[in-house]
Amino acid sequence: MSAELFVATLGQAPGAITMALDRLQLRIPTLDTVALLHTSPTLSAISEQFELLQRELAHERPAYRVLLREITDMSGQPLIDIVDEPTSRAYFRGVWSVLREFKQQGYTIHLLIAGGRKAMSIYAMLAATFALQSGDRVWTIHSPDAVIKAQAFWLRQVPIELRDNIKLISLPIFPLRLAPVSGDMRFEEIEQYMERRQHLGEDFLNQLSPKEQLVAAAIRQNPYAENKLLGQHLFIDARTVETHLQNIYQKMRFYLDRGDQLPKHQMRQVLIDLISGRL
Repeated sequence: MSAELFVATLGQAPGAITMALDRLQLRIPTLDTVALLHTSPTLSAISEQFELLQRELAHERPAYRVLLREITDMSGQPLIDIVDEPTSRAYFRGVWSVLREFKQQGYTIHLLIAGGRKAMSIYAMLAATFALQSGDRVWTIHSPDAVIKAQAFWLRQVPIELRDNIKLISLPIFPLRLAPVSGDMRFEEIEQYMERRQHLGEDFLNQLSPKEQLVAAAIRQNPYAENKLLGQHLFIDARTVETHLQNIYQKMRFYLDRGDQLPKHQMRQVLIDLISGRL
C-alpha cells in the first residue's frame, strides 16, 4: 500500500489548507505528509501566508513531514504571479512536474484545489489530469463566510454550530494516460497533445490509414451520399466502403471520450461532425 500525500497550492487563504487537512485526517488517520506548492515566498504576495502556514503546521502537526516545492518560471527564476501566457505555462508546468515527481516516488496523492487564486486552481486541476492516476483524489473545501472572515486555521477554532458546514468535497478527475508516469514523457509532449485536441478532426484523420482517409474525405465532401455513390467516387465497391467505415468507427470509439457508448446509428453523423470541425 502506497503512502498518502496531501498536496496543496498556497494562496491568500492558508486556513483553507489546514481546514481541509483536518477534515481529510478524519478520513485517513495515517496521513502524516504534506506538500506545499507555492510561488516565490519572498517576492510574491503570499510571503506572510507562507510563514504563517508553516508556523501553524509546526505547532499543530509537529510530527508531520512538510515538503516545500517552489514553482518557478521557465528559466528557473522566481515566479511571482500568473500575469500572462508565459507565466501561465510556467505555473502549469511547475505543478505538473511536482505531481509527477511525487507519483514517481509512489505516493497516493490528495490534491487540494482551494485557498489560492482561481487561475492557479484551474492550472493545478489541468496538471492533475496529466499527472495523477485513478487512485488519486482531488478535493476542494467549502466554508461559511463567517469562518473565512474569522481567519480560523483549525476546526477546533470554529464555533461548534458552524463546523458541520465546513465540507471537504471530492472533485471528479479524468486522468489522461499519455505515457507511464515513470516513463520519459516531456512537458512538450503534453503541449503537443493539447494543441492536437484543439484540432480534433485533423488529428483523428492522422490516425487513419491512407485508404480510410480517402473514405473520410469523401464523406466530408458528400456527407449525405450513400456508400454506393461514395464507392463510385473512389472507384471501389460499396462493400469496401462499408468495411473502411467500420474500421474508422472502431478507431473513433477509442479516440473520443466515451466513444464506446456511441449508438451505432449515430456513428456516421458523429464522424461527419468530427472531421468537419464541429466537435
